[in-house]
Amino acid sequence: MDAILLEIKNKKVRLGQLHEARAIDARNIIEIQKHITELQIDIEENNYGQLGWLASLFWLSIGILGALWIRFCFLALGTGNNADYIMTAIFCLPGILVVWFVIYVMRDATSSRNQDKSNLLDLEKKINVLSESQDTTKKEKNFNLLKREIESLEKKYFEELVTHFTKIYDHNKNGKLDILENSDDFLKLLQENQDKILNISEKMGVEYIDPLVKIDEKLKLKKESLNLTLKKILEPKKNYDDKANIEIFEKFLKEEIQTYNVILTNSLFMASSLIANDRITFRRIYEKFDKLDMFNSNYENQTIELLSNVNENLVQLLTSIDNLNESISQSIADLSYVTEENSNELSIQLKKVNSSIDLNTLITGIGAYQNYKTNKNTKHLIS
Repeated sequence: MDAILLEIKNKKVRLGQLHEARAIDARNIIEIQKHITELQIDIEENNYGQLGWLASLFWLSIGILGALWIRFCFLALGTGNNADYIMTAIFCLPGILVVWFVIYVMRDATSSRNQDKSNLLDLEKKINVLSESQDTTKKEKNFNLLKREIESLEKKYFEELVTHFTKIYDHNKNGKLDILENSDDFLKLLQENQDKILNISEKMGVEYIDPLVKIDEKLKLKKESLNLTLKKILEPKKNYDDKANIEIFEKFLKEEIQTYNVILTNSLFMASSLIANDRITFRRIYEKFDKLDMFNSNYENQTIELLSNVNENLVQLLTSIDNLNESISQSIADLSYVTEENSNELSIQLKKVNSSIDLNTLITGIGAYQNYKTNKNTKHLIS
């Protein structure tokens, strides 16, 4: 399964490169299109307008100078005076210079316009080449092909993820963790011994049923959040990366299960100690729960609300839940108070309610997991 994730990751890197290449081509086309628009505006407005103005000036100059020249010619012919001929010749020189200047400017403007037209044709050819090039078509084809390959791999990975979690945690495929089904043993224990608990409460002048029932509510909500976690993990995902894989999800789920088992074990010993009139053990566990605000279910309600939010990033959400569970688990995972007498007493009480809980396995599992966590943290600090 790691190989599939690695392949998805590599293909996504390649997809990103192709996306960037396509984006560069698109930016080039936009840039060329911008130049084309500027040239079109320049040709249509500036150059044509300038040429029109120059043409008007040219013909106006020709008309005025021509009329004046003819007038001087008639005067010179009429008088036959050499001075008039000289004045006519002198007057023609600036007129010729004005006409030449206008013609020169017109030619320059025409040349500039023709150059703009030439540049416009070149840019239009270039944009056509970019839009229709085989390289662009190949990039587009490869991009779409990679997208389909990634989608296929993600689907395959999700199918393997579902198979893995279903096989280990949900054999009957009902969307609930197998270890939590038919696990109302704590409530059964309270119901079986409620008369004893009430008698002790009356003697001590303390209401014990209420906190124990709240603990049961806590366990029920914890089971609900665990099942929601499994449901969220098994929901189809749009993307898979190294932060959203089977190993990460399983780590979170195991941490959640560990927290539930720790709460359950302490709850069972708490109730059993009260029933057996072991006030010291009962009080030790009660104080632990009270410091953690365990008799208040607000946190579990918030967790369930977050897990029900379809827009929440699952990895971020599970990380937040895991951080809080870590503090809870560490605070009450110490079962050093448990003696052989405590265990025997609880085992007898669980048998009376036909409990399916294997107490020794539960306690051993908590101890083994705590040792694993301790060793892992120690290795991390050393490295």
